[in-house]
Amino acid sequence: MTPRCRGPSLAWTGQTAKPKANNLMMGKVFFDSDVLLNAHSKQSNKITRACKDCVRQAWKNRSGVVSTTILRDFYYGLRHGDSMVLGAADARQCIEDYLSWHVIVDDVMTLVDAISMDEQLSVPINAGLVLQAALTGGATTVYSYRVPKDIGDVPVMVVRPQ
Repeated sequence: MTPRCRGPSLAWTGQTAKPKANNLMMGKVFFDSDVLLNAHSKQSNKITRACKDCVRQAWKNRSGVVSTTILRDFYYGLRHGDSMVLGAADARQCIEDYLSWHVIVDDVMTLVDAISMDEQLSVPINAGLVLQAALTGGATTVYSYRVPKDIGDVPVMVVRPQ
């Protein structure tokens, strides 16, 4: 499926910059809202291009995973963010596009497990929610700028698209 939402095109073009070793996607890949917002940004810089490439690759490979919390944060950023403000209908279309990915419905156990991560690993609650949703979705990689890269004994690799 090709995303239909308006804004910078994320349709797979068949061309992408050669991925760096730390950006190679293997298996399922979880996306934090900050990476999705960068990928949809109107700005053109190294970070937005890297985020766009990661999202395009996930569309191509059908390997993307998001959670309901991430989609909520993404929608809010599309409607009220600094780098891109869309109308409600266009923001809704973006969300509907991502509903074709593997979507994890955050529940009470996601919260409880994220709190346990805070207690055991001192992982901030927002990062814990991201990690728990990624683990639930079977992701091996998490693309995020807010989740600490060195999180101890958690079986996912955190990557900041560069």
